[in-house]
Amino acid sequence: MNEGKMTVFLERLMIFVAVVGPFANLPQLLKIWIKKKTNGVSLVSWILFSILSLVWLIYGIVKKDKYIIIALGITLILQLLIVIGTVIY
Repeated sequence: MNEGKMTVFLERLMIFVAVVGPFANLPQLLKIWIKKKTNGVSLVSWILFSILSLVWLIYGIVKKDKYIIIALGITLILQLLIVIGTVIY
């Protein structure tokens, strides 16, 4: 595979990872919001994950890296929903 094709492949892969990757948070989110169960959920951990994601998102914005912006934007929203759900339930 030549360098141009490899770059195109990696860019497409990164778009996929940026959009799909954050949804690894969905099982936790669904457990909290649909089943209204927070047992085993560490609020402190999810707050820290959210803060770290915010820092990465800011970094992505400063660097104008669309993959980081997409991935961490979605991740941060899902993580904040987990934090809010954990506080509510």
